[in-house]
Amino acid sequence: MNILLVIKFIGRYYDDREEIEKDIWYAKNIKGVRVSATQNIRTNRLNFTSIPEYYREAVKRYFATIITKKSFSLCSNILSFLNYFFKSFYSRGYGDGFVENLDRKDIEEYIFHLMNDRKGKSKQQTNLFISYVRAFLEYIQLAQYKEAPKKDVSLLIFADDMQKRASWDSKNIKAKFILEPILKQIDNNIGDLYSSEYIPAYILLRETGWRGTDILNLRYNNCLEQIWNSKEQTYNYYLCGEITKTGIAQLKISIRDKVAEMVQKSIDKAKELSTEENNPNKYLFNIYEGKLKGNPYTKFRLLYSIKRLIKKKILGMSMENYITSNFIRYVILELRSM
Repeated sequence: MNILLVIKFIGRYYDDREEIEKDIWYAKNIKGVRVSATQNIRTNRLNFTSIPEYYREAVKRYFATIITKKSFSLCSNILSFLNYFFKSFYSRGYGDGFVENLDRKDIEEYIFHLMNDRKGKSKQQTNLFISYVRAFLEYIQLAQYKEAPKKDVSLLIFADDMQKRASWDSKNIKAKFILEPILKQIDNNIGDLYSSEYIPAYILLRETGWRGTDILNLRYNNCLEQIWNSKEQTYNYYLCGEITKTGIAQLKISIRDKVAEMVQKSIDKAKELSTEENNPNKYLFNIYEGKLKGNPYTKFRLLYSIKRLIKKKILGMSMENYITSNFIRYVILELRSM
């Protein structure tokens, strides 16, 4: 075994500091961290070693304030945005102390280089390289970090610095939702989904409006309840699950009886196939073998299956007026946000 790997292992094993004092934070060692069901809490980590040493403690201190408020995946994304921010300035000759002395001209140059670097890429994603940097600078200024900008952040980064969101077609129509005919086409052909085991998950997406990660995070031992409706004098079915984005531990939403029957069949199947070894977390949509054994179905596979269905079943139909490659990408992005 490589001697450096041995030294690193020993260092991690005997390092008894608090996790937030280290330069690499593992999600499994942070109490209260919110990790999506589709992520592996054992391997998820935040690596601060790419942050310049001069600013590293300030960045870690900031992340200590958001690590249990935001999802771990979002924290990971924010760290990548801050990494880009610092790398951009240091690569252009700035050095330690530049944040404290930031001027509007410095931010304009940062945005200029950012826009050129990300030319042709998602405007919405590019905006995050500005908005999350601004949030970081605003916080450290309010909290009076010694590394905070001397000039008010509102005079450094303006709201107009964000690009307006791109439209999805050449007519500049800003779609706020998936057109109903498209959804109906998907619904009518869902039986032909490439990965048929994902059909119940898709149906629950449509039934509840929840995000994909929250559907895939459902547990077979507590995801379905019957609650007495005194007004209608009958029992109503409710889907119960955790909403990871907002931190709601147990949200209940009414579902139709037919959908509840489908959920019950999925529960019965999961109970039959599950053991402590292959499904210790009692996922409703669990992977029972292979490298991902014990994890829920992947969101990527669900999106891939829907994308294939759209191309195979919908593009061949008489939808030429508004079916374009850009629109297909929009549909996939919209489904991904569910």
